[in-house]
Amino acid sequence: MKSLVKGSLCTTVLVFLLASPSWASIWLPEPVFPNAMPYDEYYSYSTSILQQLYPGGFSDYPSNQGSLKDELKIWWGDSESADKAAGDNLDIRGGYDFPDPLSFPNAGSTTEFNTDLLITWEVSVDLLYDFLQSEFENSNIPVFAFDINQIGNQPNMLGNGYVAIVDELGAVVPYAPDAFGLAEWAFDSSPNGEFDEEALVEVPNTRTVEFMGVEYSFDTTGTNDVDFLVYAPTMDLSQFIGQGLFFTATFQYQLLSDGFEDFFILGYRSENPPPPPVPEPATVALLGLGMAALAFTGRKLRK
Repeated sequence: MKSLVKGSLCTTVLVFLLASPSWASIWLPEPVFPNAMPYDEYYSYSTSILQQLYPGGFSDYPSNQGSLKDELKIWWGDSESADKAAGDNLDIRGGYDFPDPLSFPNAGSTTEFNTDLLITWEVSVDLLYDFLQSEFENSNIPVFAFDINQIGNQPNMLGNGYVAIVDELGAVVPYAPDAFGLAEWAFDSSPNGEFDEEALVEVPNTRTVEFMGVEYSFDTTGTNDVDFLVYAPTMDLSQFIGQGLFFTATFQYQLLSDGFEDFFILGYRSENPPPPPVPEPATVALLGLGMAALAFTGRKLRK
């Protein structure tokens, strides 16, 4: 039964994804376990587990220094010096210019680096929306891609974050789809719709989860690939364009171990359905019985 599930799943996902070019808009399956883990108003997807759940459907998203030259970087752990982050968001894909990415202190080293929520990146909503529309198949929701490069024997890093749409005075703008009526989204370990500075999320180096009797695991140490894709379904930038507003993202990370993490933005196209989730065994069994019945009926008709 397990092999039947994997075979059917592979075929389904390939239909949705093989036609899409590399680095197209990101298609994410239903945000339920084991596809994703909820963290307040966001969902976090392990790309390694996605590749295991949907074989052939989700490719690696490389994030080494060379492959990121044309991508929109938020946090950029340069291998030589943090000063090199300056100008790294100029003339990226599509010819766009964005603010410099945030850089790490101590010439790029992140050893024992702890922030005080002072790392904030700000960009025009109109510019970011235009970039996603142009370069990611009319995407209107940002996807945050994160490559962790922790040293294997170090403890799991901790972090959280906060995104808000603000006006020129820095005030968060109203937004009806949010539970609190404001255009702000919290990524933390307290599921209350508000950002809690002390509610840090543990970002594991390794983890194993079990689903339908099968174990899926990941190891984020030293991969040079995107480890997690994170997005908030209600962060629809099309609701905020043409108003002179700003997209602000603030991050806090602790226990980083000198691994030069990379954090950048891709696009998610929300108006089309994502690939279906892993089918239940009963669904697969019913599909098999239906196909057998059709084959039997066909043989009778030919007689």
